[in-house]
Amino acid sequence: MTQFTHHVRRAMATQAEVRLFGDDVAQLDAVAEMAFDEIARVEQLLSRFDATSELSRINREAAGGACLVDFELLQILSDCRAWWLLTEGAFDIASGSRDESGAPLTLDAVELDVERRLVSFRASGVRLDLGAYGKGYALDCVAKLMRNQGVTSALLDLGTSSLVAIGAPLDAPAWTIDLQNRSEISSPFETLTLCDAALSTSAVWHSPRDHAITSDLLDPNTGQPLKTTATCTVIAPTATTAEALSTAFVVMGRDRADALLAEWQNPSWRAIWCEEACPVVDSQTVETAESQAARL
Repeated sequence: MTQFTHHVRRAMATQAEVRLFGDDVAQLDAVAEMAFDEIARVEQLLSRFDATSELSRINREAAGGACLVDFELLQILSDCRAWWLLTEGAFDIASGSRDESGAPLTLDAVELDVERRLVSFRASGVRLDLGAYGKGYALDCVAKLMRNQGVTSALLDLGTSSLVAIGAPLDAPAWTIDLQNRSEISSPFETLTLCDAALSTSAVWHSPRDHAITSDLLDPNTGQPLKTTATCTVIAPTATTAEALSTAFVVMGRDRADALLAEWQNPSWRAIWCEEACPVVDSQTVETAESQAARL
């Protein structure tokens, strides 16, 4: 009999949720625990807020000379450099770094020696922040783990802005995700479907109450928070791809993002724009699938 389980845990400074369909509740519960353990492992590797993390060690030591890097982190940094180049600097994990004069620094100030597994900073003010990309990486790791455990139907999310779908829910072709406008939450701005794909939303919010701009995203050219309101949701095969692209697209703006998408001609990458949208899992779809599972 097909079962549905829903697990919630605090992780990576947000709410992590794991929805699973399968035949054995005990196995689903065990897989969910493995998922949360994997997220915790990735956070311990990548968090800039944890002084014991590998990333924090690199931030402390790499300006003083080349540092030997954990192989996994080295691969992540290499991937981030590739995204930095592909997005013409719009995706930059060194955003916010400054040299001694106060001038902004970019990922160009980071030197990677992949063969020797070394990283060094060309300036003392470089600080790497994997931020949302780290959430995407954690979700990709969990998705790989779950597939290795035989999971064929799951929805994973970290803070609702980062999601990965494995397969589809019971008796449905895909998981349903509503994009809701923050100022008009009564009806979805757009309804998306996910099946063996990932979704990420990056945004710069405008508060109608005090007209303030809210964003964790920085302009790599200035090191300052972005000032233009924009929200971009990207669907891609992996969570890291979706995170890198949604971040870069908001930074560069819609016109340049649309031009690059047309140039890249990758049909598996899709961008959806809205002034103030946020993704919400369609509870009706999940509840319907859950009730169907209970009847089997």
